[in-house]
Order: sequence, then structure tokens, then C-alpha cells
Amino acid sequence: MIKRRLCVILLLLTLMPFGTVAALQVVSRSYTVASGSVVAAGDLVSTMGDQDTVTLANTDNGSRLVGVVVSAGQSAVAINGTNAQNTVQVATSGTCNVFVSTVGGDIHAGDAIAVSPLNGIGMRAQGTLRTIGIAQADFTSSDANTKSYSVKDQGGGTHQVALGTVAVMIGIGSGSGLAADAGVVGNLQTTAGVIVGHPVSALQAILAFLVAIIAVGSLIALVYGSIKGGVSAIGRNPLARGSIYKSLAQVIAMACLIVVVAGAMLYFTLR
Repeated sequence: MIKRRLCVILLLLTLMPFGTVAALQVVSRSYTVASGSVVAAGDLVSTMGDQDTVTLANTDNGSRLVGVVVSAGQSAVAINGTNAQNTVQVATSGTCNVFVSTVGGDIHAGDAIAVSPLNGIGMRAQGTLRTIGIAQADFTSSDANTKSYSVKDQGGGTHQVALGTVAVMIGIGSGSGLAADAGVVGNLQTTAGVIVGHPVSALQAILAFLVAIIAVGSLIALVYGSIKGGVSAIGRNPLARGSIYKSLAQVIAMACLIVVVAGAMLYFTLR
């Protein structure tokens, strides 16, 4: 019986990556691009007066932020929101690359990404600015494949910021309310980050959650099965105590093994 349960555990662990991939799939909707606007995959976009028309998002129109432009073949689910010409697919959930800058400072995995003064480009969230989602990797001015850009500061001078792309788990929100708006995955990511003391990606959070659930479920199944089997065995044969104690010792050893393996997997997943 123990071997059979162990096979079930290994099967669940094998299926974990498939559930993770499904949770991060991109869902998008088609929008018409406003006349005179030029958008590309990775740009943040907001709606205009017409709810089916989008333009590049910034701090002025950030309250109408709807998502990030993605290529036609990038979406797992593409909804046809408009039949007009000059349309683009805008991701409303999932994980995809987003144009960002260091206007708001260096970006680290787990940071919320918000609209910025630069059209179509995100930055590390500040205050109550509308947010597009949670960064899944770091982005700093020293990263490779970044471009330098001059922006004006409040004093009238200019300073250099880095531009590039970073993977973001999409979930429209506002400032500190992002985790709730980002859904279950966003909450898992935030909770895991608080527990380990540093930002974690959505992939790490989902894997850690699945490992914990499988470990707890396996322990419950083992303990319940051993108790039920022991009670039944004593009822049938009171002299079978020796074999029952031996079986319980095996169950305890298996439970300890599960705890050790699960702990090691959680450590290497969230470190």
C-alpha cells in the first residue's frame, strides 16, 4: 500500500509543470489602434473615449490602462473584441514581456510595474499609479541589451534611464492593491515573498504551493491509512500488535522522508 501511495505522489510531482504552464498562459483581446498611434508588442496601452480603441499608456491616461500589446501568436486565448482594421491583441492576463525603464528605480522580481511618464513604457510602481502586473525578473541599468534614454527631471535638468523589457505577470491593479487584483497567483507570490523575505517569481510561488499541497496531502493519506489499517487489524487479530507497530514505524519513516524531500524542494524553489 505504501508503494502504491508513493507512486501516486511521484505522478503528481510529474504533473506539476503542466499545471504551472497553464496558470501562466496569455489571454488577450483585440482593440483598434487610435489614429496616429504606433504600438508594438510589449507596449502598455490605455483605452480612449471609445472603449474599443487604445493608445500608448502613460501617467496621464493610466487610469484607463487595459493591458500590454502582444504578438498575434503569443496568446493561448485570443478574444475578438473588434472587427475594425488596424487592430492589435492586448494581453489581459498571463505572463509576457513588457517594455520598462528605470525612471522609478531599478526593478526586482516581485515589484509591481506601473505606467510611467514615458508613452507605452512601465516602471517600478510608485504611490497609487495604475499597475500592469508583477515583475518576474530583475531589470537594472547594468543589464545587457538595454538602451539609454534622456529624460527631464523636476529641476529642469536631464538624466539617463535604461530602457528594455522584463517578464511581467499581468494583473491590472492600483499601487498596493495589485496583489488582490492579480488573482490567486499574485497572492501566492506576495505571500511566498513575505515568508522567505525576498521577492519571488510567479513560477516559484506556484511550484512551492504545489509542493506544499502534495506533501500535506501525502502525510494525511499516510497517517489516515495507517490508523485505519491498525484499528481494523487489531479488531480482527489482537495478537497482531507486533506487525502493526512495524507497519507504523514504516509509515513514520515514510512521513519523515516526505517532509525532508518537500522541505528541500521548497528551499531550492524559493531561494
